[in-house]
Amino acid sequence: MDVPPPDGAASGGQTVDPSISGPLSLAQARALLERGDALLADGDFADAGRCYQRVVGYGDPTITGVALLGLGEALFRLDQEDAALQTWESILQLPDTAATYPALGTVGAARRGRTRRRSPPASAGSARSSGTAAPAGATSPGPAATARWSRSPSPSSP
Repeated sequence: MDVPPPDGAASGGQTVDPSISGPLSLAQARALLERGDALLADGDFADAGRCYQRVVGYGDPTITGVALLGLGEALFRLDQEDAALQTWESILQLPDTAATYPALGTVGAARRGRTRRRSPPASAGSARSSGTAAPAGATSPGPAATARWSRSPSPSSP
């Protein structure tokens, strides 16, 4: 699968193939993250996961954290909840980045959800029954849009 850069020039005009290994430039990593977000929004979770996976391990922990957020989301949407939780937890092993806080919230929510599944049904005061849940069809921005670039990559990035 060739993944074109979103603006045609983000990776020097070249396509980025997530199946090819080797070092990524910053522009290529960003193009893959943006493409992963677009695929995730379109419901193509497997291809989104491949884009995010390709960026995991990039030299800058901010970029790796964002990739892990997206990969976890793709895995979760593919009903691989245990793998998603492990992926989100791995973000907490990185230095603090823009992905750390969303990962903490996601891991906490996932753990609470597991506890609730073993508990009696929710009370009448739950968000779902009180009408405070998100409206049907509401979507959230992709992981990269949520966490990315609130801190610029360090100058030592490849």
